[in-house]
Amino acid sequence: MSKKARKDYDYYTLNIPNELRILFEAFINQNPNLGFKSVSQYLLHVIQGKAEKIIRDNPGLRKIEKLRLPTHSYILEENGSYKKVLNKEKLLEKIEHMWDEESSREESNSN
Repeated sequence: MSKKARKDYDYYTLNIPNELRILFEAFINQNPNLGFKSVSQYLLHVIQGKAEKIIRDNPGLRKIEKLRLPTHSYILEENGSYKKVLNKEKLLEKIEHMWDEESSREESNSN
């Protein structure tokens, strides 16, 4: 893996063997309902899904005060454990979705 840098974080490029790439692409094409457009997007999803266990099993990561994932974040508590919290954007989306559903129900009931 070669390391690249950006102002806010370091990231890595990963060389995936061609056979494995073909296998993953076939999996993604066969399962379009999963919503992944690329192998790297799928792998990122898998790693993010394991984030809680990775943090719990690696005490060296305890220095990370906040780990932000697409839908939620893990925030380091004073006792050393991580608290899982919903991101504000996702929370707002959920509230808006609930509001839209309620408005739709009220409209259909009034007709």
